[in-house]
Amino acid sequence: MGTCLQFLLPKDIRILKVEKVSDSFHARFDAVRKRYDYYITNDVLNPFLENYMGKDRKSLDVAYMQECANVFIGTHDFTSFTSSKIDERKSRIKTIYRLEVQQEANAVHIIFEGNAFLRYMVRMLAQVLIEAGKHRLTKEAISQMLEAKDKHACRYKASANGLYLVRVDYQDNSSPMG
Repeated sequence: MGTCLQFLLPKDIRILKVEKVSDSFHARFDAVRKRYDYYITNDVLNPFLENYMGKDRKSLDVAYMQECANVFIGTHDFTSFTSSKIDERKSRIKTIYRLEVQQEANAVHIIFEGNAFLRYMVRMLAQVLIEAGKHRLTKEAISQMLEAKDKHACRYKASANGLYLVRVDYQDNSSPMG
């Protein structure tokens, strides 16, 4: 069945596994954990990276980015890190289990793992960390943004280039994406 479905999808999407689920299953709302990766490079002239990585000419202080990333680990109200209209019926309290900043050969790789993310939250957090890596934001300023719980507190949002949904986990510990 997966082979038949594969022909209906774009070439950049690949089916790894097909499973029967209940009629009430919802791929988005039944997820209990997600992982997003964000890549940024300072190789701004490389045309092969144009659509696949965020770009910035400045070198980034990865150690300081990690220090600032630690502010977000845990359960917090992330209202400051969404640009969506606030719906009082929906919780903006999310848990980030892992937020890791790594230097790679020609890129900085940021790994986000959490129980859920608000719309644009990962891109906003990524750009905040990038600004910290350029020493334009302090750890204290980032903490204040988080504590503000105000959707206007953060004016940063990274490019969608470089953002990847890597894994989605469901209650039964199965993961159709990884």
